[in-house]
Amino acid sequence: METVKAVIKYDERRDTSVTPDTSIVKHAVCAVSGGMDSATCLFHAVKLYGKENVIGVSMYYGQRHDIELQKAKAECEKLGVEFYELNLTPIFSINKNISALLRGSDKEIVQNKDYATLMQEKIEKGEAPISDEYIPNRNSLFLNILAAIGLQKFENHPVAIFTGIHSDDILKQEGSNVGAYPDAVAEGSLISMADGTVKKIEDIEIGDVIWGFNEKTDKIERSVVLNKIDQGKRPVYQCGPAKVSENHLMWLSGNSRKFVRFSDMKRKDATYKAWLWDFDPYKNEKPESFKNGYLRGFIEGDGHITDGRYVNIYQKRKDVIEEFLKLADLTDIQIHEKNPCMFYANICSQGKELLKKTEDDNSIDYAFGYLNGMIVAEGCYSYNSKMGFIEIEQSTAVNPEKVEKIKEYLNKTGIYYTSYFRSKDSCVSFKFSKAFRLPLKYGASKLASLLEKMENHLNVKSLKSIEIPGIKKAEFLGEKQCYDLTTSSGSFISDGLLVHNCSLEFAVTTNEALQLATAGLVYVYTPLVNKTKTQVAEFGVENGMTKEDFNEGTWSCYKGVEETRTKQCGKCPTCIDRIRALVASKVLLNTAEVSKYYDLTEEEAKKYF
Repeated sequence: METVKAVIKYDERRDTSVTPDTSIVKHAVCAVSGGMDSATCLFHAVKLYGKENVIGVSMYYGQRHDIELQKAKAECEKLGVEFYELNLTPIFSINKNISALLRGSDKEIVQNKDYATLMQEKIEKGEAPISDEYIPNRNSLFLNILAAIGLQKFENHPVAIFTGIHSDDILKQEGSNVGAYPDAVAEGSLISMADGTVKKIEDIEIGDVIWGFNEKTDKIERSVVLNKIDQGKRPVYQCGPAKVSENHLMWLSGNSRKFVRFSDMKRKDATYKAWLWDFDPYKNEKPESFKNGYLRGFIEGDGHITDGRYVNIYQKRKDVIEEFLKLADLTDIQIHEKNPCMFYANICSQGKELLKKTEDDNSIDYAFGYLNGMIVAEGCYSYNSKMGFIEIEQSTAVNPEKVEKIKEYLNKTGIYYTSYFRSKDSCVSFKFSKAFRLPLKYGASKLASLLEKMENHLNVKSLKSIEIPGIKKAEFLGEKQCYDLTTSSGSFISDGLLVHNCSLEFAVTTNEALQLATAGLVYVYTPLVNKTKTQVAEFGVENGMTKEDFNEGTWSCYKGVEETRTKQCGKCPTCIDRIRALVASKVLLNTAEVSKYYDLTEEEAKKYF
């Protein structure tokens, strides 16, 4: 049986948004509901694999809006994709009142409110923020069925299951404890970046590399920011050093050792223990000083200065010298190969100017940068049975002034270190057991190698356990603008505390279960999971969807088929979210177009423009 090693690698990142490796995974099964999101996935699958390697599957489970199944079939026929429809009504007919979506339910579809408003109203009433349209375990069941169909159809060859979950679904996620609530941390919260700096959460960008926590391995690891979610204004509490919403999850130490929702930490007189990233983060207030410090640290660590004006630098990695020259604005300098294991560059006419530019300006930023440069030039990584170290050495006989300078800068920055002297060669070795405290911004592949090795020995035991209050003892700070992140590790560090990110956890865990059950042959692919509804529409356009595909080829309206209509209502929560997205993405351009496709007058459509 063929095994999909690449898929398992993706899963280790707990990130189902990674596009499957098309050299290994060559077939796709799309869940097609007839709605806009699943249609976008279908167009995307056909673009990736070709229509002959894609099948579409719809499931009738007794939903009152079964017109969408007709749309799903028509969309597959248009694209030339093989289509299957399954009848699951016996499974979902036990209690029709469990969801407003089921035909015959006594629950009514809410009108004139979007999902965010509905969820916030539920929270304010003390109810779980789960949509009235929620059908227990529906999507998880669907994914398992799609896996079975895909492996049959494609004869046990690797298959990707495309599902149209997107980031706006976080507010109405199906019953998962993680991600079903609008988790958030307050504006101004400092996020720990992988380069040792911090950044305010509102300034975080998709693609940023931060420190996160992998609860499977108990390790702190570099993590990629996949999405940033604006959660609006929410009630915020001071929980130790962090400012969080009542629904945010924090990793507790001690006997708990799990993510716990702040609102569940409600024992009246109790305090709780959490892990703290316990150091003063580098604020990066003078980036130019840091850069100049790095350049001088690198020169003094892996080069030499002649007559106070000629600079020579050496390095085993060519890209490290390339980065150095770029930072120094000396890209016209040639890099030479001394031997297969060593590169060098001679800076002659511009050497004196470079040395003047990189003189110590007495700032802490310069000191941090110098240590970064010295570590990249001279540093190595070592470890014992308990921990790892970044280590640099200098000779007191040859370079006594450098030894003293390193000590001076370490004391100035407050970075914890140990040192020892070897009498046989007159060398002083400086060791950093908590190297994650160091801001390491530059160093190209040498830095990447050090961080990767450091990551292997960085777990929660490297952090400090502190007491934090429960929600009944915490200070209420009022309503604050809040944000949350989706990260590849499933968490991030906010103001020093390990907190869970905003994620659709059931997709990740279902993917894990399916991979175990199929020897890695199935990959749950959620290409829209880090996109808002507007970004979904834009992605659909990128994959070939037209205005007609969105508005005539799909059906998302939750208003029932009991009323004979040729248009979607334009008033239920899903219609409201859909129209907003199509207007924002320029698919719908004016009130006349909205009125053409939806049961709204042009006057009613004005609120979208």
